[in-house]
Order: sequence, then structure tokens, then C-alpha cells
Amino acid sequence: MNIGDIFKVDYVDEGIGLMKDARNLVVDSDTAWCQEIAVLVFVRRGYLKLRIDGEPMTVSNHQMLLCRPGRIISALQFSDDFQGHAVFLTVRFSHSIMATAGNIWNYVLSIDKHPIFDMTEQLKPLLLSYYRLLLDEVAHKNNMFYREVVSSLLRCMLCSMISDMRQLPLALPRKPVVDENYQSTQGLALFTRFVDILTNEQCTERQLSYYAGRLCVTPKYLSMVCKRMSGRTAHQWIKETISNSIYNYLKFSDKTVKEISYIFRFPNLGFFSRYVKENLGKRPTEFRKE
Repeated sequence: MNIGDIFKVDYVDEGIGLMKDARNLVVDSDTAWCQEIAVLVFVRRGYLKLRIDGEPMTVSNHQMLLCRPGRIISALQFSDDFQGHAVFLTVRFSHSIMATAGNIWNYVLSIDKHPIFDMTEQLKPLLLSYYRLLLDEVAHKNNMFYREVVSSLLRCMLCSMISDMRQLPLALPRKPVVDENYQSTQGLALFTRFVDILTNEQCTERQLSYYAGRLCVTPKYLSMVCKRMSGRTAHQWIKETISNSIYNYLKFSDKTVKEISYIFRFPNLGFFSRYVKENLGKRPTEFRKE
């Protein structure tokens, strides 16, 4: 997916887009960009009101929003004095950035419940400096190490953000849930590929054996690696990803409940209805009535 075809970005390159004025973030709610693109918004003045998967949120002065791929942003409203910037990353590009970042995965993948963070006094000028450097770098592609420089700047920016988040109460766990003694490069690579399949390919398969087969490992081994790298089993990752995808189909698509059930390979509507009720708290028809 080409970021420049969806957003009015000021600079775009393969896998990355930069937007000087985040008020241009408005998109058609029917566009499926959210399935493949991560969004970072930095508010320097005023506020931004929006919905993420239907839940209302407000990003205020000196706060940042991190929205992972697979979530739908809608109903954006900006204050008259709003000033903010946005960074867009495709799933594949963001994974390439994070692949060598070790336990940083544990914190990046914890943003779903707390996607809005306060920027400390130390972080605000640092993020602005990174952003300006990115603008300068993407505007001049004559550097033979252009891609390496951009990736390094983004990795540094994300590491600085996550380091700052860990100091905030209720933001992210102070103690990583991953096994600190498990630093296997192969394990991290396997976990990264697993998450890549889940998020980048918009998978609808609910069976762990499918993903283990794709990755040429046993289901037991894949689940063990996921648990050690993220504190969550592969089953938990699959269930959450599939549930989020079903929610987005029910809330934001014009497909019938029967069609959605077919997409996710449920044997019948009754089974699909029970699955949705168990994992999302309501039956499919109840979502359609809202």
C-alpha cells in the first residue's frame, strides 16, 4: 500500500510518510489503510479528538498518539489552535526497524490499552529534533546510505519514546514481562515473522497449526517463543488479532454477518455468533444495531 495515495503527506518514501500538519490526517472511513500502516501523531498545541475502533479519545497539548496497524481511526476533530505532526510507517518497514531492537517489542505491543502518552520536558525537544532530521534526510536522497540513515533515525526516535514511556505511571509496565534471559536472535526473528503474518497479511485463520506450518516450526515451539518474547502465547495473539479484525468488519464494513462469518471460516452462523459474544462481549447483530 502506498502511503502517498492515502494521506496528504509532505514527504513519502517506500514504507514511510511524514506530515507537517496533522490536520491533513483525515481519511475516508471506508479505506483499509489501518490494516497496513502505523500512525504516530505528536500534538504541539491544542488538541485532537478522534475515535480508535469506535472508542472516543482526546490527544492534547504535548501528548502523542501511537496507533498500531489494524486499528481504525475515525471522527477526527481539531481545535482551532491545533499544531501537530504525523509519521506513517508500513508494517513491513516498521518491523524492519524493530527487528534488531530486542525487548522493545514488549513495550511497542503494549500500546493498545494506552495509545496516548504525555511527552516529558526531556522528550519534547528530542522528538522535534528527530522529526526535523527525518524531514531533512528524506528531502535529500543523494546520500548513498539514505535508507540506513532513515531507519536508524526512526529506531532512535522510537527507543527514546519508549524509554520515556516507561517512566510514566499507568503507561507501560516498568518490568518487562519477557524472559530477560531469552535473547535468542532466532527466537526474536521467529516472533517478528509471526506478528508480520498476523498484521501484514490480514489473516483470517484461527488455528495455531496454520501459522506454525507457515513458519516451519511446531505449534508448541511457536507458542513458547511468543510467550518468552512478549509474555503472551501464540493463541492469545491470534485470538486478539482475529477478534479485532471481526470487530472492524462488523463496525465499519457493509458486508453482511453471514459474509463476515464466511471470511473467517466459521462453520456456521451460530458458532460465529458465540465466538463474537465470547470475545467481544456482544452478538454480531448487536454491533450492527449500534
